[in-house]
Amino acid sequence: MNFRELGTACLTGHQLSFSLPCQLKGMGFASIAPAPDREVWGVLYEMDESSLRLLDILEWVNYGYYTRESLPARTKDGKAYTAWAYVA
Repeated sequence: MNFRELGTACLTGHQLSFSLPCQLKGMGFASIAPAPDREVWGVLYEMDESSLRLLDILEWVNYGYYTRESLPARTKDGKAYTAWAYVA
């Protein structure tokens, strides 16, 4: 995969959730969920289209486990981006 780390970034209006169940391990896999007064921090990466398609495969998008959604994100220094997020 071809990617470049852009730094720590925030999605406002969302919170971390574990809404994708894993029966094999008896736990849930991480996702995000809408939450008006919350925010989720993570790392923002820039990648090419081929790498993004590979990530779709790794996140099982074609099987409906996650969807890739376009969301506004901002870095610690306040720079705004449109980011892809995988949502269960």
